[in-house]
Amino acid sequence: MPSPDEVLLSCELVSVNHVDTFVRSRAYRNTIPAPLIIGRDVVGTVEELGNKSKVSSADKGPRASQWATTGIRDTHPNLLSSPTNRLFHLPDTVSEPLDVVATAHSLTTVQLAFTHAPNLGPDKCIFIGGTAGNVSTVAVQCAHSMGSRVIASGPAADHNWIWSLRADQALDCRDPHLPQKASAQSPDGIYIWWDASGHLILSQATDSVAHAGNIHLSTGIDKHSNLQVETIYTRDISIHGFAVFNASDIQLRSAALGLNEFLKRGSLRYRRTAEFFPGPDHTSPPARRIGRCSRQGNHKRARMIIYLGSSAEAHRESSSYQSSATLAAAMP
Repeated sequence: MPSPDEVLLSCELVSVNHVDTFVRSRAYRNTIPAPLIIGRDVVGTVEELGNKSKVSSADKGPRASQWATTGIRDTHPNLLSSPTNRLFHLPDTVSEPLDVVATAHSLTTVQLAFTHAPNLGPDKCIFIGGTAGNVSTVAVQCAHSMGSRVIASGPAADHNWIWSLRADQALDCRDPHLPQKASAQSPDGIYIWWDASGHLILSQATDSVAHAGNIHLSTGIDKHSNLQVETIYTRDISIHGFAVFNASDIQLRSAALGLNEFLKRGSLRYRRTAEFFPGPDHTSPPARRIGRCSRQGNHKRARMIIYLGSSAEAHRESSSYQSSATLAAAMP
């Protein structure tokens, strides 16, 4: 039974990613509930309403997405009690829930990033370093949709992928002259310099950032950097760190609306996913197995998706199902 301000959700898919490994290892300093149940984003169907739920009884049944943060209980079971302020309805045009759980976390992170730079738009340039990951992949597309000039870096082998995201320029992330080449693409300076990889040398970035520009940090949990303090304060440069753990309900709702718009157009691309199915005893794959797969071979960049309930049975019986760790190409 859901609490008065909750709804009962019948879960179809749940995502697991590297953020969960940070929580489990305590690399991210946060209060960890015991027992910790991993998983961040869920797609499912509203089955029952709490008596004080703000969700209308007319909403019972439609597929909805719950965007969870650390501490939301019971993310993996087939039935989930979800606070109504973290429940967002999906457009009727969404036929593949995989698109939602594969991008929800990334789009929320991008939403947080852009709130720190409200002037991003057609007359601004953004540099996104490390476009091999899921967050940076979504960031390129969002910035392009806002009319900004987008410069992205990644391995040379990924440049076709970067171009497919509609970046204006693709640069080699291993180029020792990367900051200079990025600056050459924007003579007026770069409004946002976003290190989405944790591998950029930030002390080299300050000369590339425009007056009153921004440096964004969203990864590199074990990294250290020396910055040119004089350049930062004399040019009004701001440095912003942000994590999806800290997203407010308002920011989550704004991100949900943005994701829905992309889903309606069917235009949001993302990296592939590694798909898991519950074992014979209907339990989820052990967290250590998911973490191990995410660090090996083709799973390195994958978002882990766990199918639950009837969704798992349907995919298990499909001809495309091969094993409990099927790697699917989720790109259009």
